[in-house]
Amino acid sequence: EGRQLDAVMRDCHFLAAAYYHAQKHDKPPLYFPCNLASLVYSTASRFGKLPILSYWSYALTNWSLRFDEVGLIPENINIFRKFTFTRDEEWFIIIHIAIEAEAETLLKNIRGVFSPEAMKNIEVLESYLLAIGLDLEKMHHILLRMREQCNSLIYANQVRLPIMSMKDIYFEDVPELRNLP
Repeated sequence: EGRQLDAVMRDCHFLAAAYYHAQKHDKPPLYFPCNLASLVYSTASRFGKLPILSYWSYALTNWSLRFDEVGLIPENINIFRKFTFTRDEEWFIIIHIAIEAEAETLLKNIRGVFSPEAMKNIEVLESYLLAIGLDLEKMHHILLRMREQCNSLIYANQVRLPIMSMKDIYFEDVPELRNLP
């Protein structure tokens, strides 16, 4: 349940993506064999997710903090699963997680813009808009850190390949998919 099921789904999705993008295939496979297909499908359906490696599994449920007291900053984020085992891939995921963490405040401030107080008081509205600008500035600053430890060539030639989407793959013996890719 909870984080354990997240971990199972993440690992199933990584396994499916690894199978799909395996070097031994001349071209992507046409189907997942039934043992892999049923495992991936059943875990994903528990969350109402598609049975593919998604941002949810690749980033949002793929981390922990090294030290709770330090907080959610890039240097304190640990990544569980990765394909390339390069710092470039870890940093790519870490930066996305740090940006997502900042989005919480941004979303609160966006909701504040539409609050009754902001609709009646220009100063309140302005304070929310200024806060949104600061939130976006923080997120942009974090994004600019991507190049510190993620080389764009390594990303393009190694990291990006196993996380590319899977197309037209069938899930053997998964009746819920009605033999559709």
